[in-house]
Amino acid sequence: MLVLVLGECYNKSEHRSVSYGVFKIFGLPSNDTVRVGIEHPEYKNLSKKLKPHVSEDEMPYDFRLKPWKASAKKITVKGIEVTIDEEIEVEFDGVKLSRAEYRKYSGEKIAQIVHSSDELREIWLDPDRREKFITDLEEKKINIALIKLIENLEDADSFDVIAHIAFDAPLLTREDRVKHFMRQNAQSIDQYGKMIGEAIREIMEKYKKSGEENLSAQAFLLPNMNAKKEAIQSNYPEGPYGFVHTLKTNVYSAIFY
Repeated sequence: MLVLVLGECYNKSEHRSVSYGVFKIFGLPSNDTVRVGIEHPEYKNLSKKLKPHVSEDEMPYDFRLKPWKASAKKITVKGIEVTIDEEIEVEFDGVKLSRAEYRKYSGEKIAQIVHSSDELREIWLDPDRREKFITDLEEKKINIALIKLIENLEDADSFDVIAHIAFDAPLLTREDRVKHFMRQNAQSIDQYGKMIGEAIREIMEKYKKSGEENLSAQAFLLPNMNAKKEAIQSNYPEGPYGFVHTLKTNVYSAIFY
């Protein structure tokens, strides 16, 4: 058996090597077959049975070694333990679920609380009902932030993640919703003046980049929003709260089927 180590060779046969666990060999003995073992401390060992080349003009063999698996990472989110490895495992209350099983479990539990995307939208637009809904989910070990993390959906609105896993609704990103909002309201954004138009655009940009928590009257606590807040108070009877509620209603009005 010919044993190669990246950068070394226990045989006088010619070989070429490059970094990152990839190297080529040629000039093997003239046997019908030769078993080649390839070793490197940072990669998994590889053993291959090869037919020797007749000449160096033939295409050389090319091997790619796989690195040793990194240590599993564990995180805990509100009583839910997650092992992040080649396969993600979710554990709570003595139950272990794969990522797919946790997704199915979450969808089924959500559908027991809310029965359609339209009903979910009504809850989502009411701060008190929304807070209670999220609390009810967490009591059932359903954490939307965790789902977004393990499903790599962090650019999606939590509303859309919930609607997708529970009702198979199309999965929209926050950017999708902002684009739809801007198209639908292009003619009316500036109708109440420059300040209000700027406030709308700034809030939409923050929502797109950082999440639905930015669709809040809290945005007007920032110093650069003082003048915009005054303009909104002059045009909206309910002030910033009524203004933001109108924005949210329009943002979540988009339905894609």
